[in-house]
Amino acid sequence: MIEKSDSLAREGKLDAAIESLFMVVPMVAYATGRQLIKPTEFNDFVQTAITEHKIKSAADVNTLYLFMQSIIAYKKTK
Repeated sequence: MIEKSDSLAREGKLDAAIESLFMVVPMVAYATGRQLIKPTEFNDFVQTAITEHKIKSAADVNTLYLFMQSIIAYKKTK
């Protein structure tokens, strides 16, 4: 979903990118509630990082995408 948002932002469809990105928040909250995501602090991070006050431009979407990509890469190597 975050990768899709990044692609949309690069295509110049910022509103669609942000809308798609905001859908991640309830998805992570649901997965945390079902204990599919651990630690639960990840949910706190997502709710803090993905807000309309922080995601305002295509660069913001891309930065979040790159950050999440690095988290996943680190998790895979552990």
